[in-house]
Amino acid sequence: MEIVEVFKKFVDQEHVFLVGGNGILEGPLKQAADACKNIVYIGRILGREVPLYTKASNVLLAINTKASKNSNASIPNKLFEAIAAGRPIIGSALGALGRIIKETGCGITIADPDDPAQIKDAILKIAADKVLYEQLCANAVVAQPVYSWEQTSEILIDLYKKLEK
Repeated sequence: MEIVEVFKKFVDQEHVFLVGGNGILEGPLKQAADACKNIVYIGRILGREVPLYTKASNVLLAINTKASKNSNASIPNKLFEAIAAGRPIIGSALGALGRIIKETGCGITIADPDDPAQIKDAILKIAADKVLYEQLCANAVVAQPVYSWEQTSEILIDLYKKLEK
C-alpha cells in the first residue's frame, strides 16, 4: 500500500503502477485503482503469464518494509523475474535483495523502504535517465546466467544432498 501512496501523487499517466494478485490487500487495491488513473489492478494472473507482464513492464518493484522479518530473510521472486526479463528493479536495500541488486547493478536500492519519497525518487530517476535505464537493463541481462533457474537449482539440489548426510 506504500507504493499505492506513491502513485497517487503522480498527476500524469506516464507513470502507472500495474499490480496483480489476490489476498488481504485485494479490496484496498481495487479501491485505489478505481480512485486513481495511475494504478491498474489486474487481480490474479496465471503463473505462465507472469513473464509476459514482467517483460512488458519498464521497471519492477520489490519494496520490503523494515518491519517485515520475512522480507529481510528472503528474496522475492520479483528480483529473479526482473533479471530473467532484462528489466531493472527498484528494491529495498535490506538483506539479500539489496545485496544482489547492488552486486549485479540491475536496479536501484531504497535505503528506507518505508519512505514513499525515496520510492518516488527512484522511479523518477530511472524514468528520466535513458542511459541509466539501458545500463540497468544490460546489467540484468549479464546477471541472467548467475541467477538462472538452472544455476540456482543446482545449488539447491547440492544443499539438499548435504542435508541427507
